[in-house]
Amino acid sequence: NISQLLLEGLLKLIEQQLDTSPDDTLPEEQDDIGFYVRQLRNSDYYSLFVDTVPEDLKRLYTETQDGDFLSLAQTAHRLKGVFAMLNLHPGKQLCEALEKLITTQDRAQIEANLQQIEGFVTALLQPGGQQYE
Repeated sequence: NISQLLLEGLLKLIEQQLDTSPDDTLPEEQDDIGFYVRQLRNSDYYSLFVDTVPEDLKRLYTETQDGDFLSLAQTAHRLKGVFAMLNLHPGKQLCEALEKLITTQDRAQIEANLQQIEGFVTALLQPGGQQYE
């Protein structure tokens, strides 16, 4: 599947970028969802995001329901990489929290986190970038 190969290649590039870009020095404007909406829409990867991220969200829910924590961890890591590559820091942080929750295998907490990730993605893809919680 070419999209899977593309995602894996992007993930490797993202991991390299993660090693060189600190998250601790974010400007205040990056607390605004509108900032991230503009950033995503101005990205060369917007269409890839639209085509793959909602599908990965569905996959996360399915893997959680199935109790497939190994696949869940892999999907969460790949999604974290997409957020990191696009400098969508709230999404990256939510995925990092998800990775920690996966180790506890607490489905209720995992599902609550997935709802937060879904809210962020939905806000990014809404016209005008509505606020997420």
